[in-house]
Amino acid sequence: MPPPIFDKKADVPDAFRAKLLGLRANVLRLHLIAIELQSEDEAYVIFETLNTRGKDLGIADLVTNLLTRLLKPMNKGVDATRDKWNKLLERFDESAADIDINSFIYHSWISRNAYAGREKLFRTIRNSVKKTNADEYLAGLSSDSELYRMILEPTSGKWSRQEATLFASLKALALFRVGQPLPMILALLRVYRGGQISLSQTQACLRSMENFHVQFTALTAQRTGGGTAKMYAAAAQELTGVLSSQKRADALKSFRAKLKARVPSEAEFQAGIEQLEFLSTNTKQKALVQYLLQRIDEHLRSGAPVDYTKMTIEHVSPEKPPAGTSVEPGVGRLGNLLLLDHPTNDDVGNKPFLPKQKAYVKAGVPLDDTLRLATKWGTKEIDARTTALGTLGYNKIFRV
Repeated sequence: MPPPIFDKKADVPDAFRAKLLGLRANVLRLHLIAIELQSEDEAYVIFETLNTRGKDLGIADLVTNLLTRLLKPMNKGVDATRDKWNKLLERFDESAADIDINSFIYHSWISRNAYAGREKLFRTIRNSVKKTNADEYLAGLSSDSELYRMILEPTSGKWSRQEATLFASLKALALFRVGQPLPMILALLRVYRGGQISLSQTQACLRSMENFHVQFTALTAQRTGGGTAKMYAAAAQELTGVLSSQKRADALKSFRAKLKARVPSEAEFQAGIEQLEFLSTNTKQKALVQYLLQRIDEHLRSGAPVDYTKMTIEHVSPEKPPAGTSVEPGVGRLGNLLLLDHPTNDDVGNKPFLPKQKAYVKAGVPLDDTLRLATKWGTKEIDARTTALGTLGYNKIFRV
């Protein structure tokens, strides 16, 4: 028999040899304990008790254990509870979005029940979910998981043409990467899909949340503390709990008023607009800039809608001006940008401003007053348009 690898010091790097020796020492220190129990229920109790020591299990692990204990298989070889749970996990695993199962369970719970901190969540669930309602709880998780995936990955859902604004708002909220509104969005879509509120009510509420987070999160980076999270959870619980259409309408109105009370000032909003920049060499804020330009274009445009996926960002004063001319200061600011279709963008290229302006009008591009009335284009005009777009955005386009 060849000697142990630990003796072949010449053939093993010192660091690797040290790791092997450490692993061997840990294995030799292991102690296995066998506990004989009288029933399967006792095994689940031991599982939960041991979880209080050492590294905590996730909420999903504990909820799985709880549901498995409460919902025993009715037929040998058929475990409906396990099947439902696995389908829920598969739904999230198949998503292009990064969906955390523990966050989902948390958001689902506080969208229906009184607010609870994450550290107390399982204790709250365990005290509330019993044999009599465990199946109902699992069914709620299953249906909520479909909506939750639609919220974080809007393309995974089926949307009618009339629901295009819902899709757009969800897509925007996903862009902002905010977690606080998820319980309220979940509750909102749940009652909408259940026929308890109208499409127009759902659109208005979801657009208010979208506009709020344009201001509160995307542009001014306000701190979203526990107060905001509790506000969303309380609104979700109220919307879920009320039984009449009038009370649901009142709950939505009250919620939107609370959002409005939290919006930043116009000066803060304008400062956020002033900081935006998009250049071919600085694309960090491209997605946000593209979104803002789309909302501005939608506000100004009349007639048939356009396919914004086929639009590109145009720099009115070019990034790469003709030879012999210099780059205008502020060329990457919002006031120097607008959306154009590819053919028009290719056509205007690096032309001087006035020929560009005529091309915009010919292509039917909706122009704000600053751009439409300008007779020249430079840093002064870029600054003026940036300020004007900020004013328009705060008071009209992104109004909560």
